[in-house]
Amino acid sequence: YEEKSHSGRLKYLQLFVNPKNLELQLAFVFCGAFLEEKEIAFVKRLYKSGMFHSIWANFSMKRTNSIFGDRWELLEGKEEFFQEICGVNFCFHPSSFAQAHLSLFEEIIQYIEGFTQENSSILDLYAGVGCIGGVLAKKASKVFLVEPSPLAESCFQKSILSEELRSEERRVGKECRSR
Repeated sequence: YEEKSHSGRLKYLQLFVNPKNLELQLAFVFCGAFLEEKEIAFVKRLYKSGMFHSIWANFSMKRTNSIFGDRWELLEGKEEFFQEICGVNFCFHPSSFAQAHLSLFEEIIQYIEGFTQENSSILDLYAGVGCIGGVLAKKASKVFLVEPSPLAESCFQKSILSEELRSEERRVGKECRSR
């Protein structure tokens, strides 16, 4: 893809790895509204290699500095991609923001957790998929997650159904709101 002329097909490539099980989520960002036959064949070959948990396409036609467009399509694999953070599994859509330095992020959450009082109320602004609030939920009486992305809220709802947050569903799941 060439930005100035707005020509070419592949604008961006994103790989998200779960370091615990080495699963890979691959996302292509295409300039266009559909996949061409040769791109479909390429994706099928990639997926058959066995290296990928899932392969996604995002379609972006706008000339902006935003990487992702509004339309996502799961091409191969499973929709739900989980990553363990501080012992809790969280679901990540390819559009979800994720920390690049996972071990440092876990240290920061544990540091915050040290300041969190038992039975406190927590407000997590721009919560994303709910990693911070979800981990802190075990000490809180209520957790409020505020996130503008409906895809992030959907991921959090899938996360609370995982075994790690099942006991917290009553306190956390009903409080998650998109705005």
